[in-house]
Amino acid sequence: SPDSLERPACLNNLGLGLTARYARTGQLADLEQAIIAYQEALASAPAGSPDRPSYLYNLAGALRKRYTQTGQPGDLEQAISANEYAVASTAHGSPDRALYLAGLGNGLLDQYTRTGRTADLDRAIAAYEEAVSRSPANSPDRANLLNSLGAGLHTRYARTGQLDDLERTIYAYQSAVF
Repeated sequence: SPDSLERPACLNNLGLGLTARYARTGQLADLEQAIIAYQEALASAPAGSPDRPSYLYNLAGALRKRYTQTGQPGDLEQAISANEYAVASTAHGSPDRALYLAGLGNGLLDQYTRTGRTADLDRAIAAYEEAVSRSPANSPDRANLLNSLGAGLHTRYARTGQLDDLERTIYAYQSAVF
């Protein structure tokens, strides 16, 4: 029914509004209400809904923001899981896939910073690389994707001292500029 399709979209939009207000005011209560709205949007969306990946992505972003503010590892783990599901449930040819991959990379890079596990860093870089490869050269998001890739590669260079990572870092940053 139309009502059952509109409810998840309305809940997602509520979450977006609350997340925007959180960005402006820094009030954690807004972020917590946004997370609830995103979770309810997911719970009420039909299983095969093409909107589910965007709801997952939005939930992941809010959880990651809350992790940044509170330091609760569970939020970061849930954010990574939500982004993994968003990526897994998005067609390879979808224009949104690069965005979801970047979100996954961001969560994994935060996880690496928290734990120091190189596997998380390597997965973050792989997600950024795929995001860049799936982003058209004229995409307005491409510079940000390249910048994120450069940050991941630079982090790995700082850990390992591998010159290849440094060269790739410079290339990614140069490509982002141009």
